[in-house]
Amino acid sequence: MFSELVVAYLFLGGTGAGALLIAAVLMLLADERAVRFRDNGSAAYRRLFVPILVASLVVLVLGALCLAADVGRLDRILLLAVSSPSNYLVVGFWALLLCGTLAAAMLLVWLGVPSVSLPLFRALAVLLAAVSFVAVIYTGLLLSGMPSVPLWFGPWLPGLFAISALSCGVALVGMVAVFSGMATVFGRTMRQVVRADMVLLALEAVVVALWLGAAWLEHGGSA
Repeated sequence: MFSELVVAYLFLGGTGAGALLIAAVLMLLADERAVRFRDNGSAAYRRLFVPILVASLVVLVLGALCLAADVGRLDRILLLAVSSPSNYLVVGFWALLLCGTLAAAMLLVWLGVPSVSLPLFRALAVLLAAVSFVAVIYTGLLLSGMPSVPLWFGPWLPGLFAISALSCGVALVGMVAVFSGMATVFGRTMRQVVRADMVLLALEAVVVALWLGAAWLEHGGSA
Protein backbone atom coordinates (compact mmCIF):
# COMPACT_ATOMS: atom_id res chain seq x y z
CA MET A 1 0.00 0.00 0.00
CA PHE A 2 2.86 2.38 0.86
CA SER A 3 6.25 2.49 -0.78
CA GLU A 4 9.47 1.97 1.17
CA LEU A 5 10.16 5.71 0.90
CA VAL A 6 6.83 6.61 2.47
CA VAL A 7 7.40 4.08 5.26
CA ALA A 8 10.83 5.62 5.85
CA TYR A 9 9.27 9.10 5.86
CA LEU A 10 6.69 8.09 8.46
CA PHE A 11 9.29 6.39 10.65
CA LEU A 12 11.84 9.20 10.45
CA GLY A 13 9.19 11.87 10.94
CA GLY A 14 7.84 10.10 14.03
CA THR A 15 11.32 9.54 15.47
CA GLY A 16 12.41 13.13 14.90
CA ALA A 17 9.19 14.53 16.32
CA GLY A 18 9.36 12.15 19.29
CA ALA A 19 12.91 13.26 20.07
CA LEU A 20 11.87 16.92 19.85
CA LEU A 21 8.95 16.27 22.21
CA ILE A 22 11.30 14.66 24.74
CA ALA A 23 13.80 17.51 24.30
CA ALA A 24 11.08 20.14 24.79
CA VAL A 25 9.94 18.47 28.02
CA LEU A 26 13.54 18.30 29.28
CA MET A 27 14.00 21.99 28.47
CA LEU A 28 10.87 22.89 30.42
CA LEU A 29 12.15 20.88 33.40
CA ALA A 30 15.65 22.40 33.27
CA ASP A 31 16.80 24.72 36.03
CA GLU A 32 16.20 28.40 35.27
CA ARG A 33 19.94 29.05 35.56
CA ALA A 34 20.48 26.64 32.67
CA VAL A 35 18.71 28.86 30.17
CA ARG A 36 21.03 31.83 30.58
CA PHE A 37 22.26 30.88 27.16
CA ARG A 38 25.40 33.02 27.03
CA ASP A 39 26.59 32.25 30.57
CA ASN A 40 29.11 29.57 31.43
CA GLY A 41 26.52 28.00 33.74
CA SER A 42 24.47 26.84 30.75
CA ALA A 43 27.43 25.34 28.85
CA ALA A 44 26.66 21.75 29.85
CA TYR A 45 23.01 22.14 28.91
CA ARG A 46 24.05 23.65 25.61
CA ARG A 47 26.31 20.67 24.90
CA LEU A 48 23.32 18.42 25.62
CA PHE A 49 20.52 20.18 23.74
CA VAL A 50 22.40 21.44 20.69
CA PRO A 51 23.37 17.92 19.47
CA ILE A 52 19.84 16.63 20.24
CA LEU A 53 18.27 19.42 18.20
CA VAL A 54 20.75 18.92 15.36
CA ALA A 55 20.16 15.14 15.29
CA SER A 56 16.38 15.60 15.36
CA LEU A 57 16.56 18.10 12.51
CA VAL A 58 18.74 15.73 10.46
CA VAL A 59 16.22 12.92 10.98
CA LEU A 60 13.32 15.19 9.98
CA VAL A 61 15.16 16.37 6.87
CA LEU A 62 15.94 12.79 5.87
CA GLY A 63 12.25 11.96 6.27
CA ALA A 64 11.29 14.95 4.13
CA LEU A 65 13.77 13.85 1.45
CA CYS A 66 12.19 10.39 1.44
CA LEU A 67 8.76 11.96 0.91
CA ALA A 68 10.13 14.22 -1.83
CA ALA A 69 11.77 11.27 -3.57
CA ASP A 70 8.54 9.29 -3.43
CA VAL A 71 6.39 12.16 -4.72
CA GLY A 72 8.97 12.95 -7.36
CA ARG A 73 7.78 16.44 -8.25
CA LEU A 74 7.90 19.66 -6.22
CA ASP A 75 4.50 20.84 -7.46
CA ARG A 76 2.88 17.73 -5.95
CA ILE A 77 4.40 18.53 -2.55
CA LEU A 78 3.12 22.11 -2.82
CA LEU A 79 -0.30 20.77 -3.79
CA LEU A 80 -0.24 18.53 -0.71
CA ALA A 81 0.56 21.53 1.48
CA VAL A 82 -2.53 23.44 0.36
CA SER A 83 -4.94 20.50 0.26
CA SER A 84 -7.93 20.12 2.54
CA PRO A 85 -6.91 20.83 6.17
CA SER A 86 -9.15 17.94 7.29
CA ASN A 87 -6.74 15.50 5.66
CA TYR A 88 -4.45 13.93 8.29
CA LEU A 89 -1.61 13.81 5.76
CA VAL A 90 -1.82 17.58 5.32
CA VAL A 91 -1.97 18.15 9.09
CA GLY A 92 1.07 15.93 9.52
CA PHE A 93 2.94 17.71 6.73
CA TRP A 94 2.48 21.09 8.39
CA ALA A 95 3.16 19.68 11.86
CA LEU A 96 6.51 18.28 10.73
CA LEU A 97 7.33 21.53 8.94
CA LEU A 98 6.57 23.51 12.10
CA CYS A 99 8.59 21.00 14.14
CA GLY A 100 11.61 21.64 11.98
CA THR A 101 11.13 25.41 12.08
CA LEU A 102 10.74 25.55 15.86
CA ALA A 103 13.65 23.14 16.38
CA ALA A 104 15.85 25.39 14.23
CA ALA A 105 14.72 28.42 16.24
CA MET A 106 15.50 26.66 19.54
CA LEU A 107 18.88 25.63 18.16
CA LEU A 108 19.71 29.28 17.46
CA VAL A 109 18.55 30.19 20.96
CA TRP A 110 20.86 27.62 22.55
CA LEU A 111 23.70 28.87 20.37
CA GLY A 112 23.10 32.34 21.80
CA VAL A 113 22.28 33.98 18.46
CA PRO A 114 19.02 35.70 19.49
CA SER A 115 18.60 37.04 23.00
CA VAL A 116 15.32 35.73 24.43
CA SER A 117 13.69 36.09 27.80
CA LEU A 118 12.89 33.11 30.00
CA PRO A 119 9.10 33.42 29.43
CA LEU A 120 9.63 33.46 25.66
CA PHE A 121 11.91 30.44 25.90
CA ARG A 122 9.30 28.57 27.92
CA ALA A 123 6.61 29.53 25.41
CA LEU A 124 8.73 28.26 22.50
CA ALA A 125 9.38 24.99 24.33
CA VAL A 126 5.65 24.51 25.03
CA LEU A 127 4.82 25.25 21.39
CA LEU A 128 7.52 22.81 20.22
CA ALA A 129 6.11 20.12 22.51
CA ALA A 130 2.54 20.70 21.26
CA VAL A 131 3.48 20.64 17.58
CA SER A 132 5.73 17.62 18.10
CA PHE A 133 2.86 15.74 19.75
CA VAL A 134 0.64 16.40 16.73
CA ALA A 135 3.40 15.11 14.43
CA VAL A 136 3.87 12.05 16.66
CA ILE A 137 0.22 11.01 16.65
CA TYR A 138 -0.89 11.92 13.13
CA THR A 139 0.50 8.79 11.45
CA GLY A 140 -1.69 6.56 13.59
CA LEU A 141 -4.71 8.77 12.90
CA LEU A 142 -3.96 8.64 9.17
CA LEU A 143 -3.76 4.84 9.07
CA SER A 144 -6.67 4.25 11.45
CA GLY A 145 -8.89 6.26 9.11
CA MET A 146 -8.50 3.65 6.37
CA PRO A 147 -11.50 1.31 6.69
CA SER A 148 -10.18 -0.70 3.73
CA VAL A 149 -7.74 -2.33 6.17
CA PRO A 150 -9.91 -3.74 8.98
CA LEU A 151 -6.97 -4.41 11.30
CA TRP A 152 -5.94 -0.75 11.18
CA PHE A 153 -9.42 0.69 11.51
CA GLY A 154 -10.09 1.61 15.14
CA PRO A 155 -8.79 3.58 18.14
CA TRP A 156 -5.71 1.50 18.94
CA LEU A 157 -3.37 2.49 16.12
CA PRO A 158 -2.95 6.20 17.05
CA GLY A 159 -1.91 5.27 20.58
CA LEU A 160 0.43 2.57 19.33
CA PHE A 161 2.13 4.89 16.85
CA ALA A 162 2.42 7.68 19.42
CA ILE A 163 4.04 5.37 21.97
CA SER A 164 6.35 3.89 19.34
CA ALA A 165 7.43 7.33 18.08
CA LEU A 166 8.12 8.50 21.63
CA SER A 167 10.15 5.36 22.33
CA CYS A 168 12.20 5.91 19.17
CA GLY A 169 12.62 9.55 20.15
CA VAL A 170 13.87 8.56 23.58
CA ALA A 171 16.35 6.19 21.94
CA LEU A 172 17.61 9.00 19.69
CA VAL A 173 17.96 11.39 22.64
CA GLY A 174 19.82 8.77 24.68
CA MET A 175 22.12 7.87 21.80
CA VAL A 176 23.01 11.53 21.19
CA ALA A 177 23.64 12.07 24.90
CA VAL A 178 26.01 9.09 24.98
CA PHE A 179 27.97 10.10 21.87
CA SER A 180 28.18 13.73 23.02
CA GLY A 181 29.54 12.66 26.42
CA MET A 182 26.63 14.29 28.24
CA ALA A 183 25.07 11.04 29.45
CA THR A 184 27.48 10.94 32.39
CA VAL A 185 27.10 14.66 33.14
CA PHE A 186 23.32 14.33 33.20
CA GLY A 187 23.33 10.82 34.62
CA ARG A 188 20.24 11.28 36.79
CA THR A 189 18.24 12.77 33.93
CA MET A 190 19.32 10.03 31.54
CA ARG A 191 18.34 7.36 34.05
CA GLN A 192 14.88 8.91 34.23
CA VAL A 193 14.74 8.95 30.44
CA VAL A 194 15.65 5.25 30.35
CA ARG A 195 12.92 4.50 32.93
CA ALA A 196 10.46 6.44 30.80
CA ASP A 197 11.45 4.34 27.79
CA MET A 198 10.89 1.14 29.75
CA VAL A 199 7.41 2.37 30.66
CA LEU A 200 6.76 3.23 27.01
CA LEU A 201 7.87 -0.24 25.88
CA ALA A 202 5.59 -1.86 28.47
CA LEU A 203 2.68 0.33 27.36
CA GLU A 204 3.42 -0.55 23.74
CA ALA A 205 3.21 -4.25 24.54
CA VAL A 206 -0.08 -3.74 26.40
CA VAL A 207 -1.58 -1.72 23.53
CA VAL A 208 -0.51 -4.35 20.98
CA ALA A 209 -2.09 -7.09 23.10
CA LEU A 210 -5.33 -5.14 23.52
CA TRP A 211 -5.40 -4.25 19.83
CA LEU A 212 -4.94 -7.84 18.69
CA GLY A 213 -7.41 -9.04 21.30
CA ALA A 214 -10.04 -6.57 20.13
CA ALA A 215 -9.40 -7.56 16.50
CA TRP A 216 -9.81 -11.25 17.35
CA LEU A 217 -13.04 -10.65 19.23
CA GLU A 218 -14.44 -8.56 16.40
CA HIS A 219 -13.38 -10.74 13.49
CA GLY A 220 -12.01 -14.11 14.59
CA GLY A 221 -14.17 -14.61 17.67
CA SER A 222 -17.38 -14.16 15.73
CA ALA A 223 -16.37 -16.56 12.95
